[in-house]
Amino acid sequence: MAFSNLEQDSDDVMSEINMVPLIDIMLVLLIIFIITVPVIKHAMNVELPQASTEPEKVEPETVSLSIDAEGIYYLDTTPVTDDELKTRLALESAKDPQPSLHISGDKNVRYERVAKAMALASETGLSKIGFITEPDGGGASGEALDGAGNAATGAGAHDRGERRGGGNRRGGRGDGGEGEELRHERRGAPMPSPGGA
Repeated sequence: MAFSNLEQDSDDVMSEINMVPLIDIMLVLLIIFIITVPVIKHAMNVELPQASTEPEKVEPETVSLSIDAEGIYYLDTTPVTDDELKTRLALESAKDPQPSLHISGDKNVRYERVAKAMALASETGLSKIGFITEPDGGGASGEALDGAGNAATGAGAHDRGERRGGGNRRGGRGDGGEGEELRHERRGAPMPSPGGA
């Protein structure tokens, strides 16, 4: 009996529209429009106005010039001669914006070498020159400073041997230990005579 009702229902005309295929077609069309609209927008060459009228500020780069105790120039950690320094500074001064030159010299370097570096910088047209120094009390006492102004702790510090080692201008013992004169200067004790120990 239930079977006869099913057969009669299948012969009747459907009064409802099946929405599933319609929704599928609409979703496909929607995806196509979403993909093609950005392509159409970027296909036209239009110069758009910028949001702000201020020019973007570009920070000028810095050039680091170090001078060691022997008067050798190091331009960004590369040793250079006087002529090479002048050539490299001329190239840097041609940049726009012009970089600033930061000079860091060893405290035992002759003033003549620092003055020559400043003269070369002004000859090439560099106008922004600054000096890197160690603030008072900034470093540990008795430490040597490397070319960049940092405290050097290894035995290879370029002027540590001159200040502490033997056989140097400070009157050391000659065995690589701390010089007698330097040791007594720190303690404030009087210097022993050269003949006595």
